[in-house]
Amino acid sequence: MSFSRFVPFVIISVSILGCTSAQKRSEGDPQAAFQQICTRPDEVDQVSGSVWIKIDGPRGKGQFPANVLYERVPAQKLVIQVTDLIGTPLSELTVDDQGLRVVGQGSNIDWIKKSIESQSLLGLKPKTLTHLFAGKPICPTQVERVYWSESELVAEVNRTISYRYGLVSWGGRLLVSSLAVTGLRVEFLDPEDPIGLPKQMHGESAQGSIKVRWRDRKLQLKPKTPN
Repeated sequence: MSFSRFVPFVIISVSILGCTSAQKRSEGDPQAAFQQICTRPDEVDQVSGSVWIKIDGPRGKGQFPANVLYERVPAQKLVIQVTDLIGTPLSELTVDDQGLRVVGQGSNIDWIKKSIESQSLLGLKPKTLTHLFAGKPICPTQVERVYWSESELVAEVNRTISYRYGLVSWGGRLLVSSLAVTGLRVEFLDPEDPIGLPKQMHGESAQGSIKVRWRDRKLQLKPKTPN
């Protein structure tokens, strides 16, 4: 199996994951809940570690490791390096203020080249990718209304586009446990201290499915401002 075939699909599908080990939340002021998850200040300066990725899609199936580095300062950047089983780098995707780019074996694949040209990997823009690995919720910039629908918080952008969030209370804060929008469904599993970033992410769309599990992860939090 050629690991490089899956590089872009990996980056895109990992987009979203969640948490299931806390109590579900589907009550209270919906606008307040939306503000709490979507206007929370940046908490993470850096995330680094290794992940295990499993994909199932039209381009094939596979499992492989990757190294991840997200930095918020001095400039926001995400690097995902796909390796073989003994740690040899195969392909590397970088997302920064210059957009998306790929080096290594993946850069020779035609559909990856087209994705880089369009600056969209399976529909995910650079900002969306960085938000996912930084633990920041994916939120619309404008909404017409926000309301509860059964066990989900719905942020309606217009008559055809809505963001549907599953929410849980964990450690005194509100976390996103799932997100559904325009054909994409993502779950966030196993939140961990200190701020509830998920250890596992499961995503499913028309292109297939992906599961991402952090094998080890190190967080560098933003220093707290003295009162």
